[in-house]
Amino acid sequence: MATDKTITTGRTYLLVDNHRGTGDSMTKVKLIDVYYDEGVINLIVQDIISQKTSA
Repeated sequence: MATDKTITTGRTYLLVDNHRGTGDSMTKVKLIDVYYDEGVINLIVQDIISQKTSA
């Protein structure tokens, strides 16, 4: 969720995931980086609680 639909690296966001319709999960994450590859926008985020980084 982002105010004005704009995201900025270094800021914290609530990431909402609905993995194949099995239910929603919400995770507070810090946006580390963003890159575009073959038509896909990839977000690299760090989970605030576990400190794990994932793309």
